[in-house]
Amino acid sequence: MKLCAIFESWNISGGNYPPLRTGQFVNLSFELVPERVSRVAPDEPEKMTHVDHAEYQFCAKILKIYWSDRPLVVAEAENFGFYITSFPESAEFAEADKIWGVGSLSLDSYEWVQFVDHHADAPDLFYKLRVASIYDLSEQKEVETMRDSERGACLVRFDSDSLGGELIPRTFKPCQPPLTSGTELAGLLSRNLRALLARFGKPNRDRLLAAGHLAAFAALS
Repeated sequence: MKLCAIFESWNISGGNYPPLRTGQFVNLSFELVPERVSRVAPDEPEKMTHVDHAEYQFCAKILKIYWSDRPLVVAEAENFGFYITSFPESAEFAEADKIWGVGSLSLDSYEWVQFVDHHADAPDLFYKLRVASIYDLSEQKEVETMRDSERGACLVRFDSDSLGGELIPRTFKPCQPPLTSGTELAGLLSRNLRALLARFGKPNRDRLLAAGHLAAFAALS
């Protein structure tokens, strides 16, 4: 398996992920942010075609839809599962629908790993991979580790080369214990506010993901 996905640096400062490094074995889930998406005929063949950078053209089957303040759609194309939470336009889909679209693949923005244990019959969206390369989009150069990249986003290439049967834990930092002081709460809000403001004024993919931060603020208020 070969994948290419966006890693937003705020995931490190926000405490979601450790910095990734080239050659590291990881166990990750992925989010797809579509620029276009529509329902297609049930017999349309599944596909997950890499277009350029982190952009993919896909035809996928919807496996599950979980509801909270907005739908979380779990889909699968050619045995690769991912989730979608943001849509470019108003659309209503149902489980077992086939959908076609074009969008950007990114690392799970914590919406899946944080709540997966609360979802009934949750599909397995975690994949054991190797970090093949890391490209710093702000510096326009390859880096060995994300410790060399303090801002912006990285384009990360993954493959399944050299994977053995060893245990690879999920590559996320564990959820933090409940906040116990106003100082801790202020720090959390500051980190998320910086991430939120950074997304506004960015391309459509980033504006869509900003909604996740707004939901976090609403939960804390």
